Amino acid sequence: MKPFAIVLPILLACVPSHAAEPLLRDFGTTTEAKSGTRIELTKIKDDALGVKVTFVSEGRESTTGTSTSGMPVKPGQWAVQFRPPSEIWVYDGRSVLHLYEKTDLGFRAVSSTSVPDLWKKAPPELLQFTTGKPAPVPAPEVK
Repeated sequence: MKPFAIVLPILLACVPSHAAEPLLRDFGTTTEAKSGTRIELTKIKDDALGVKVTFVSEGRESTTGTSTSGMPVKPGQWAVQFRPPSEIWVYDGRSVLHLYEKTDLGFRAVSSTSVPDLWKKAPPELLQFTTGKPAPVPAPEVK
């Protein structure tokens, strides 16, 4: 048996069970196939993005998002990524990362302006987009 045939299943077992969702860079509505979660991205102004997220869980819907004035973004440089089951990550195209998250108690919205460690938790694909370089591989946790 070839070593690759033994190593590949072990490597695949180490990969997180949720697949990476694509970066959203266009206005419109996207529905995540597995959960039905909907992400609406609207152009409020040339430099303002409206984000509305409807999380779907066990047949129930709950919605959160930006205010009607949207969030300031750099035109053509912003990106959004859904991380199942309950996170929406938004990069403003300048230097700020936002996280909208469905929790057991409701919703949580934070930005890297108030929580700089958010950059350490961001999806690798979004980090790569913000820097143009692959995200660093995190060191294994020591227990």
